[in-house]
Amino acid sequence: MTTQTHRPLRSTLAGGTIILLLLLCVACQPRRSAPEPAAEQAAAPSAPAPAPTTPQQPPPPSGGVPLPFAAGNSDEEVETNRTLDKADALSAEGQTAKARTIYRTVLARDRNNKRAWLGMGRNFKREDRVEESVKAYKKLLAIDQTHINGLYELSFYLRNNGRGEEALPYAQQLASQLNTDVNVQALYGTLLLEAERPAEAVIVLERILDLNPTNPDLLNNLANAYVDADRPTKARELYVRLLKQQPDNPNALYNLGQLLESQGKLKDARAVYKMALKYDPQHPEVLDALASLDR
Repeated sequence: MTTQTHRPLRSTLAGGTIILLLLLCVACQPRRSAPEPAAEQAAAPSAPAPAPTTPQQPPPPSGGVPLPFAAGNSDEEVETNRTLDKADALSAEGQTAKARTIYRTVLARDRNNKRAWLGMGRNFKREDRVEESVKAYKKLLAIDQTHINGLYELSFYLRNNGRGEEALPYAQQLASQLNTDVNVQALYGTLLLEAERPAEAVIVLERILDLNPTNPDLLNNLANAYVDADRPTKARELYVRLLKQQPDNPNALYNLGQLLESQGKLKDARAVYKMALKYDPQHPEVLDALASLDR
């Protein structure tokens, strides 16, 4: 699932950086915090889902490690995986301390057990122990730098905790492995935008839009990337294309209004802002934009 973003009020879009307020859910409402990936679930294709009323966890990327894990070959591997099954179940039930004891017991025998490090990362995440969770995920990726679930979960978790620059190399690695996964590519493109690298973001988002040409969130976000890459004509084309699909989308109308305002087309911008208020009378950025035009 991708997320459609809108721009905060600013006097000009030229040379600015896009501020994305949410990521990878299909809701189009402003100021919704980014959800976390549900990589505990079995891997699934990244088809868009209906817009939730509250933040939902996106599915893991296609190609992710299926769960439950393979039982292993030796008797010891079978027993270890049974033990980790128990730890995963306890952690999911909220008995995180008991689960951690089991993970640590397994790691005391085998410091390279990837499943135990993954479990520890998720376990600490459930308690909002950010640094310990990140450390566990990084331990996993030090053992296997291509581990899809580890890359996926750490990228989202870092980004959701305001650490986008730190997430970027992990998202880049993941994107190179899953180059047709919409969720993954959208995350990577968004992180590039936040890192003030709009030209690179355009390349990533154009490619996934080619695979999903009617996806409204991708249309909106690529248009935003075009603005930051100083390509206003392309940006306007995509905003208009999106509004043909969703004429009642206030965020897209706001973004188009901002573009028009930055080009000095104040009358057109005002008309677009008023249209946005028709669909969302309390849209804060639109109200601020109109107030600014009236000053």
